[in-house]
Amino acid sequence: MKKFIAPLFGLILAFGIMGTGTEMAYGQAIGTIIDANDRPVALGNDSFAGSAREAIKTYINFALIFLGILAVAFIIYAGFLYVTSQGDDGAVEKAKKILI
Repeated sequence: MKKFIAPLFGLILAFGIMGTGTEMAYGQAIGTIIDANDRPVALGNDSFAGSAREAIKTYINFALIFLGILAVAFIIYAGFLYVTSQGDDGAVEKAKKILI
């Protein structure tokens, strides 16, 4: 389990540092070239700029949301088992294992 958590944390940290790609600088989108008359200059087809990065971020966000919902469901299930165990040591141990 520890072998999985460290790389996942590093990946999340790396995407957090890189930002979303929509940061603004001096009122213009990053990567926009301004001509002498303060107008943006079109440099060709930008329709797919950053689409791979956005796709990866979308998949990671979906996975994290799914795993978060799954974790909450397991916590609720383990709590239900613990509360309804009625002192049965086997059911208490099963609930503890699910939480861990």
